[in-house]
Amino acid sequence: MIMNANPSMFKGDDLPVENVSIEDCEMFISRLNKMSGKRYRLPTRKEWLKAATGSEDVMLEDGKKTSMKEGADFTAEAWYNRNSSSQTHEVGRKRPNLYGLYDVNGNVQEWCVNDDTSIKGEYLACGGAYDCDEIRLLMESVITANKGDRSSTCGFRLVLDN
Repeated sequence: MIMNANPSMFKGDDLPVENVSIEDCEMFISRLNKMSGKRYRLPTRKEWLKAATGSEDVMLEDGKKTSMKEGADFTAEAWYNRNSSSQTHEVGRKRPNLYGLYDVNGNVQEWCVNDDTSIKGEYLACGGAYDCDEIRLLMESVITANKGDRSSTCGFRLVLDN
């Protein structure tokens, strides 16, 4: 076990960890790196967008960025307000995206490092969560945050550097 406690509002072996702050993520990453001898980190926003969509800049006709493709089958691909019963669900129960990643949209938003100068803030929560509607899943939903902020709708996904 890397951390002594699970801060999640919704607990279960296969549920995403949520209700974590950036500080919690940094502590987890530091411990994981020491234990594994590898280098894990939070993704940048551009890395997250590429993993979510296959492109750094997927634009809709109205000029908004999207992390899910228009015409996506939301029910098959994401846990969101119409099918989540207002809670997280086991990871990997929905169809994966083109890269084989599960739950990139829906279930929980994911902390990212901000590398977009048009958005203020060092850290962002990207993607949709179990409480989002289709519009927030389709649009590039970004929330800026302080290092100590926590939410039951936000977790994280790590990048492994070579």
